[in-house]
Amino acid sequence: MTQKYSSLTKLIIPSFSIWLIALVISFFFYSPEGELSINFWLFKIIMFIVSFTASFLVLSRHYKKHNYSWLSSSIAIIIYNIILDLVVLVALLGTSIGEYFLTIATVYVVFIPLSNYLALRNSKKIKTTK
Repeated sequence: MTQKYSSLTKLIIPSFSIWLIALVISFFFYSPEGELSINFWLFKIIMFIVSFTASFLVLSRHYKKHNYSWLSSSIAIIIYNIILDLVVLVALLGTSIGEYFLTIATVYVVFIPLSNYLALRNSKKIKTTK
């Protein structure tokens, strides 16, 4: 059991990479005053595509050396990304908790398990949970 949890800590760097790529790309859609410069829904679609693609590419590369069960790795990546968001978006930028969970955290629940599954399948290392 301890080995399972310690191996999941190896997902911290890929999780951070996925999160950072999406954060950096999102800056291009905000004005210097901090206002969104395009339609909110267009922004959400673009960020979903960026996040999904980044997640798939980063995890595909990571899974060449590591193997995890799909469910436990998906949950770990979601938790790591939510922690990063809570520190940066909520604490530092002042996004409300309610707004955060409605607009951002719910997207993680959709794209991370899907891109994680595809990355594992792409690496042909799908492992069932025990």
